[in-house]
Amino acid sequence: MARKKYDDDDGHSIADMSMFSSPEARSPETGRRKIFPGKSEDRKGFEISPEGQRGAMLGAMAAAMLIGLVFIVGIGLVIAAICLLT
Repeated sequence: MARKKYDDDDGHSIADMSMFSSPEARSPETGRRKIFPGKSEDRKGFEISPEGQRGAMLGAMAAAMLIGLVFIVGIGLVIAAICLLT
C-alpha cells in the first residue's frame, strides 16, 4: 500500500522512533546496546511455582473485583442521591 502524499509534507521526521523497533536497538547517545526489561536473558533461573502463579492470579482477580465493587457502589450512591433529591 502506497503512502499518502500531502501538500505540506517536507519529508522531515518529527520523532525518530526507529530505536524502539527491536530489542537490539542502540542508544543514540552512547551507541551501546540497550537492555529492555523482560528479555529472556534477564529471566534465567526465574521460575514461579504453580501455587505462586495461582496466588498471583487470585490476587489480581481480587484487586480487579474490589475496584469494580467500588465503582458499582459509587454509581449506586449517585443514583440513590439523584432519586432522593428529586
